[in-house]
Amino acid sequence: MNKSENGNEIKNGITLSYVSLLATVLTNLLYTPVMLRCLGKNEYGVYSICNSFITYLGLLNFGLGSSYVRYYTMYKARNDEEKIKKLNGLFLKVFIIIGIIVLLVGGFLDYNISWVLGDKFTGNEIQLARKLFILMTFNMAVSMPNSVFTSFISANEKFVFQKLVELIKVIGNPFVTVPLLLLGYRSVAVVMVATVLIVIQFVSNIVFCIKILNVKFDFKGTDYRLLLEIAGFSFFIFLQTVMDQINWQLDKFVLARVVGSASIAVYEVGSLFNTIFVQSSTTISSVFTPRIHKLNIENKYREIDELMGSVGRIQTIVVCLVYTGFLFFGKTFVRVWAGRDYGNAYYIGVLIMAPLVVTLTQNIAHEICRARNVHRMRSVLEFGISIINLIISIPLCYKFDEIGCAIGTFISMNISVFIVTPLYLKKVAKIDYFYTLKERLKLIPSMVVPFIVGAIISYLKWNYTIKGFLIFACFYVIIYFVFIYFCGLYEGEKVMLKEYTRKIFKRKR
Repeated sequence: MNKSENGNEIKNGITLSYVSLLATVLTNLLYTPVMLRCLGKNEYGVYSICNSFITYLGLLNFGLGSSYVRYYTMYKARNDEEKIKKLNGLFLKVFIIIGIIVLLVGGFLDYNISWVLGDKFTGNEIQLARKLFILMTFNMAVSMPNSVFTSFISANEKFVFQKLVELIKVIGNPFVTVPLLLLGYRSVAVVMVATVLIVIQFVSNIVFCIKILNVKFDFKGTDYRLLLEIAGFSFFIFLQTVMDQINWQLDKFVLARVVGSASIAVYEVGSLFNTIFVQSSTTISSVFTPRIHKLNIENKYREIDELMGSVGRIQTIVVCLVYTGFLFFGKTFVRVWAGRDYGNAYYIGVLIMAPLVVTLTQNIAHEICRARNVHRMRSVLEFGISIINLIISIPLCYKFDEIGCAIGTFISMNISVFIVTPLYLKKVAKIDYFYTLKERLKLIPSMVVPFIVGAIISYLKWNYTIKGFLIFACFYVIIYFVFIYFCGLYEGEKVMLKEYTRKIFKRKR
């Protein structure tokens, strides 16, 4: 793939990523209220807690999937096709084994589900959880070997196919599930639809890799030296993933033990907005992973800093819009969208999203750390932050229920964002942190007027009806981008935006 094709693949990948994200947001807006009303608060809480447990089972990949791109890029730079074939064979064997382990562990947890969930669940809720757990375990087991093919597609920067498959999955899920829910089917049917879509995605990835990308596998023997090297590199990615899951999933387990399923449902609604928030940033950074590893191999460190600065500016524009939009208009939206019983979901979303405003504008740094193989200490530090989160959240949960858990996460995440991360990126990762920070901060003056306008609308409660919400939310988005364009963007960025927009409209014609 030449440089021009590579650039187009990245641009098209970002475009499709945002189309997929928009589709995810819109389907969630339409889909989640249907689930809440068809399932009820308690069954939705059971569904959410089972999903959280299965997310923890996903940790059994030990971060190996993230390591694939690094080693593939390294061997590709050397044109070592034999090493690539052995790498593919090794990863596929390992992930098939991990898939089997997931089935065994999931089976054990399912057998002991009453002990796992605690005594706050009724007998019917326990039986439902058992059925959901079996299906979700199978889904996770299939996703393990699928991650090998997904990683291969990503390493070859075939983002268009990858994002198209994701888009079809995003749209297909509610398209099938909503009619089933309206016909009276319950959460088991929801998970069965997800199972079918995961299998279809898996088969599509296999066919694309073998027929189009001509992937080769060498299963002869096992390079234990390479396996140990990859395991050493991956362990701290795994530790970082554990930290992330503790921060984002642990609150639900604390609530399961202390309060019960209804409180989990409220927290899950607030957490859903946080998930969309995170995706609004990672949608951009994920397509730059292969390029970061390539630049690092070529020792182009200044280009990496500049890439982080330019990508960080785009992420800042998106992240600040999403967070402030939720801050100013989210209360009305949650009340209308989910129902008055879920009012606390707004405050949960505001609390757990706040520290991420900074983090999500620099998340490309995580991949830079992995490319430079200096991610170990950060993982250990962040794991310590996660333990602090646990210690703080438990007493707060007893005192303030789901809001208490969100406060615990808010406090621990701020320690990470404003103390641990800047020191680590500057001193250990050798990233020009203040250069990238300065590039992002240059956008803030252009946001002042839109922020004031949004705050006034919120304070005067002009958006406290559906009609008012739609009118003033659209008005806020328009004024936000007008000020960003004329007061925030560099001239070069304006030119790139105009060219990119022109190309999109040409294709439509």
